[in-house]
Amino acid sequence: TTQRSQLPELHTPRPLRGHLARRAMVAMNVFRLLGDTSHLLSFIVMFWKLFTSKSVAGISLKTQLLYVIVFCFRYLDIFWNFLSIYNTIMKVIFISSSVAVVYVMKFGVPHKDTYSQEDDAFPIAYLVAPAALMGVAFNQDHESPFEMCWAFSIYFEAVA
Repeated sequence: TTQRSQLPELHTPRPLRGHLARRAMVAMNVFRLLGDTSHLLSFIVMFWKLFTSKSVAGISLKTQLLYVIVFCFRYLDIFWNFLSIYNTIMKVIFISSSVAVVYVMKFGVPHKDTYSQEDDAFPIAYLVAPAALMGVAFNQDHESPFEMCWAFSIYFEAVA
């Protein structure tokens, strides 16, 4: 085996490394902000539709439940992994908005009366086991339950 000290080092000047890292973070943040903004807009559109039409016709309760599961599993780390206020707030918004949509669909008046269970008949139970197996088998750290849950949420969202 070759020891690390025997490998040639690639030297990037320290100021340049910092500059490249900052540029990469800014680029990542732009895409993250755009993604978060579009996600927030989707919740605004959903709530606008729910409260202006007073109906849940055409909205799948099962799909909304799948998203609650996805966000709860993906953002489990909210209790121990603090990255930033922004990140924590976005996680709370995504989880609480998804739960609120499900709540309105199941218990909202007159919303609950407009839900058609017959039209929302896809057997979602068949999606859980394959996504869970993939989350356990294909993740970055096979010893971390959180990593398995996060991977499950990625696979589960793909079919949600």
